Amino acid sequence: MTPPKIAAAIWCNGRSLKYAIETVEAFSRFFSDSRDYETAWVMMFASGREQLDGATDTTYRDAVISMRNAAGTIPVCVIDDRTTEAMRAAVPDGVPDPLGDRPNYGGAKNLSHIVAVGHGAEFLARVDPGIHPPAQPLDTVMHDVLKHLTPHKSFTSGQYVNRIALRYKQVPQGRRAQFLHLGL
Repeated sequence: MTPPKIAAAIWCNGRSLKYAIETVEAFSRFFSDSRDYETAWVMMFASGREQLDGATDTTYRDAVISMRNAAGTIPVCVIDDRTTEAMRAAVPDGVPDPLGDRPNYGGAKNLSHIVAVGHGAEFLARVDPGIHPPAQPLDTVMHDVLKHLTPHKSFTSGQYVNRIALRYKQVPQGRRAQFLHLGL
């Protein structure tokens, strides 16, 4: 039986490349220790094809190579401006554009989700440059996550160096403590 697949999605530009490489290296080690899950990376780049957007000294090609190397043996799917345009062209007439007309958080989330599902992932972990993997092993984290997930429900969490990464502003003030308790 094939183990469930987790896709980890990360977006980077020239300003976040150094942190993205460190994050990919750390999470790749974290994922490699799993016996119960197969993992893959979905890497999204803000690219102009020659230079990585926001970078003055890094070519797009060098950025992709650095990120792929950071992933070690974990498979990588690269998404860039060409992938985005191809995805946008596949959206039927009359359906709102799920990606938006410029880079944005919602469009990146939608694009990474579409690509992850297309590659057979059952779970999508969005990580941002600069965050660290949980202290517990992936198999333990997923065991805890699955206790809280029911059909059509999901949540995300993480830890930046200086603050929690959960998006909680939409949660009513009276329920925030309960919501944040789910963070791993």
